[in-house]
Amino acid sequence: MLYHRSWLAIFFVVLALVLPADLAAQQTVAADRFVDSAGVNVHLHYANTLYWDQFPLIKNRLIELGVRHVRDGLIDTTWRHYYDRHNALGEAGIKGAFIIGPHDSVELMAQYPARMSRSFEAYEAPNEYDKSRDPNWVATLRAAMARMAALKHDARSAGYPVLGPALGDPAAYAALGDVSPAFDYANMHNYFAGRHPGTPGWGTGGYGSIPWNLNLVRPYAGGKGVVTTETGYQDDLALEDGLPMEIAGRYMPRVLLEQFRAGIARTYLYELADFAKSGNYGLLYADGTPKPSFVAVKGLLNLLADPGPAFAVTPLGYAVNGGGPELRHMAFQKRDGTYFVALWLARASYDPRTRQTMPMATQAVAVMLPRAMRHLRTHQWQPDGEVAAHPSAATTTMIPVTVSDALTIVELTQPPTGSGIPGAAAAPAANVSYRSVLVHWQPPTSGGAATGYVLEAASRLDFADALSMPVGPEAQLYVPNVAPGVYFVRVRAGNAHGWGAASSATEISIGAPDPPQLVATQATANPIALAWTPTAGAQRYLVSAGTAPGTSDVAIMDMGQATQLVASAPLGVRLYVRVAAVNTHGAARSNEVIIAPAGLGVAALQPPVVTGSTVQLSWSPAAGATSYYVAARSAPGGPLVAAIPVNGLSLQVGSVPAGTYFVSIVAVRGGEIGAESAPVTVTVP
Repeated sequence: MLYHRSWLAIFFVVLALVLPADLAAQQTVAADRFVDSAGVNVHLHYANTLYWDQFPLIKNRLIELGVRHVRDGLIDTTWRHYYDRHNALGEAGIKGAFIIGPHDSVELMAQYPARMSRSFEAYEAPNEYDKSRDPNWVATLRAAMARMAALKHDARSAGYPVLGPALGDPAAYAALGDVSPAFDYANMHNYFAGRHPGTPGWGTGGYGSIPWNLNLVRPYAGGKGVVTTETGYQDDLALEDGLPMEIAGRYMPRVLLEQFRAGIARTYLYELADFAKSGNYGLLYADGTPKPSFVAVKGLLNLLADPGPAFAVTPLGYAVNGGGPELRHMAFQKRDGTYFVALWLARASYDPRTRQTMPMATQAVAVMLPRAMRHLRTHQWQPDGEVAAHPSAATTTMIPVTVSDALTIVELTQPPTGSGIPGAAAAPAANVSYRSVLVHWQPPTSGGAATGYVLEAASRLDFADALSMPVGPEAQLYVPNVAPGVYFVRVRAGNAHGWGAASSATEISIGAPDPPQLVATQATANPIALAWTPTAGAQRYLVSAGTAPGTSDVAIMDMGQATQLVASAPLGVRLYVRVAAVNTHGAARSNEVIIAPAGLGVAALQPPVVTGSTVQLSWSPAAGATSYYVAARSAPGGPLVAAIPVNGLSLQVGSVPAGTYFVSIVAVRGGEIGAESAPVTVTVP
């Protein structure tokens, strides 16, 4: 469930400073501010990749991951899907920073916020341009920065931040010099070469560590904040810096936490999905399947997500007893007063020199609280990236924790006080429309009056992975753009005395399409015609027809994305027809309509014309007929003496033997034969 934050809201001064370890240990930060610091790289214009071929899956994975920011190239393309797809991400609350080309004009750059009006949030200077083959790269890049500075004087682009250039060679920053007047945030790419994100470095002066990279950039930052637009891990062991993917999964949540505690305003992981020659940095395989790193980051961002307006954080004032110099910890608070204490060891899980996985390190510590608090659960990250939640009901001032090089988060809240706490509300109800849901409930009928509510949503019935969302005094919450899946929701009522017991849980399925509305625009004659309304979330439509309500014994037709059907149907047969909107998360049936094309009509013979031995016959058309038979008998109802097929509405027959004949017309359609017309008498002299 995603909301967007402006850049101004997230880049507070505290995030623009490197926090010393002792200060970071005591700092309590709004949980959602951390979530909003995370982004990921994408390449929506790369053909023959998952980004190009399976955008709906890319979008769903981004929503599932919980990031609100992506990074891509600023591409002047005629392929409209590039703009439309980024705008679709923007509508889902996922905004984009876009890298300019070294020769892009001010006019081109200024057009981009309008081209991506629902997505665009920042410009970025040319990517690692010092590694290009341009022998005059310094002059080219400085000229590009001058054009970017001009964006601040154009009304179309003035409101968007500019991210400075990230360079590949450490010496390139000094060669380029100070171009900080042109940007709002300095930029760096700090990869860890297979080492853990809290590494002290692996060369002179802490080479490669986060502090080393910050010290490299800050002399040219002009006192401005710093972002990282690329960092990540290669999980292919055949590559020089590759490491096992389960280790990448263990490190990736720590990357975001280490960067955040170092004051880096936003960190874009590289990258969302693998593709040919991508270097195996993806959080997803090339087919979109999640790797442990995706699952691990998803668990962290979804656990701490707390969208809403800024609020005043109340410091937890905790301490951690035990542990050595590798121990790291940070505290986060949500609007409902819930605290999360993240703990991990800044220690290697893999040695890139020996290419060996190292035994998991652990330390026994105790989280010491300044007052008795309710310990709700402890979340521990597993080797596959999943988060195991261990519930607790203890109210205590000390929580023992076994900390390791895998992330652990302790969840706490204030204990309930007094007798005026509201009772439990009734189980919530939900109105779902594809990816949007309105959850509503009745206030509790016991205890004190509720002044606010917290909605808890989880993917498990035991609510071990619950996400808490403060609602306010209204007994309902509307949430758009929910990631597809099955969820369990419950609600707690609260007031000044504390939070009451949780309601019973309600199961909600999100992501199935809305049902279409079916209309038979031609129901009584062939060809029949059907039309239906397009519906949100449908990947294809299935039309089914049967001879009884709800059955499909006549036909099931996959219509793809078509929203109408014109076809022949059995004449004279009453059919019951429905259309279903289908996607990977389910199907929704339309209303049922009845169609009954009439059977073959009966032709009417005109009086015959007999001239000598020649007989001329003509008849009016029969409904539904495509051809006819002329049937002749020597007596009414007697055996046929002639059956002549005819494609038109008349027939002339010569040399007819003398006699009296009884002639009728039979209408034909395909293999279907209609009733004979009333016979006429033909006498040949």
